[in-house]
Amino acid sequence: MAFAPPRDKPYAGRAGNRRVINPFKIILNQMMTALNLQMIASAGGTVEVNAANYTALNLQMIANAGKNKGAELIVKNANKLTALNCQMIASANPGHVHFDFT
Repeated sequence: MAFAPPRDKPYAGRAGNRRVINPFKIILNQMMTALNLQMIASAGGTVEVNAANYTALNLQMIANAGKNKGAELIVKNANKLTALNCQMIASANPGHVHFDFT
């Protein structure tokens, strides 16, 4: 009988008779959470996100997290946000938030 891995889990090969799961494949298939992005921004990293994937409050928290380290937030597809949302996000980290409305 041939060994067949379950279809709902990542599979990287076999080690003897047991299944081996590649943890990197799991991580790469998941979208970054707002909390992950806040940690990156608080370390000083520039973060580029798609506005369609996060709420305005999430974007504001990410911008605020990078305030002390001078991190920048680049918001792509910003036409999904209202003008008030953009103002609220920009005021969280003045001069370090960029909106792309294309």
